[in-house]
Amino acid sequence: MSSPLIGQIATLLTNGAANGVLRGGIEPLQLYVSIVALSCHHLNNVHTLSATFGADLADASFRDERRRHVRQLVLSYVTDLRDSAS
Repeated sequence: MSSPLIGQIATLLTNGAANGVLRGGIEPLQLYVSIVALSCHHLNNVHTLSATFGADLADASFRDERRRHVRQLVLSYVTDLRDSAS
């Protein structure tokens, strides 16, 4: 089910690297799995994590901040041209 998505991610990464806006050497499936993990772990474990950390991870403001944080992490990774050989 995700294969077309992985192909689209691969195309975006290839085109972005060719245009010099994304770093090369990013494995599409690894990127996809990382994005899913960053985006879902706190939701899949919302009750346990909320109790453990004493914060409501289901709160809209937390989810908004989480979305911004994940976006920043992913963009920093794919645009970091200093580490294109890894």
